Amino acid sequence: NVLDIVAWPGYIERGDTDPAFDWVTEFEKKYNCKVRVKTAGTSDEMVALMNEGGFDLVTASGDASLRLIAGKRVQEINTSLIPSWSKVDGRLQNSPWHTVKGIHYGVPYQWGSNVLMYNTEVFKEAPKSWKVENLQ
Repeated sequence: NVLDIVAWPGYIERGDTDPAFDWVTEFEKKYNCKVRVKTAGTSDEMVALMNEGGFDLVTASGDASLRLIAGKRVQEINTSLIPSWSKVDGRLQNSPWHTVKGIHYGVPYQWGSNVLMYNTEVFKEAPKSWKVENLQ
């Protein structure tokens, strides 16, 4: 009756950071279990913790997810058991950072933008991608 999770700080809220955000307590009551969270500050730390074993869930980023899938540290999930799966943005349902060869190993939890900033003295023309080009 224990759910062990590796998570980014602030992702699994039981009101410690902000009392207004506590979904863990109700979850524990509803499912008669205890949620234990080990936080990780980097993707490398998450992968290392998952490689140690003993965790049921991880809130990994895409780069860590693919390493966990390749290392056989996570198992396939059945999206038909997720009642709100149809409401997940279609662009994210089969994302390559959690879906490999049509098999889902994760569910998009949230997303954010990666802002590209550049020095206009070095790049006279705005970059068109994240691809690193030879600056000379």
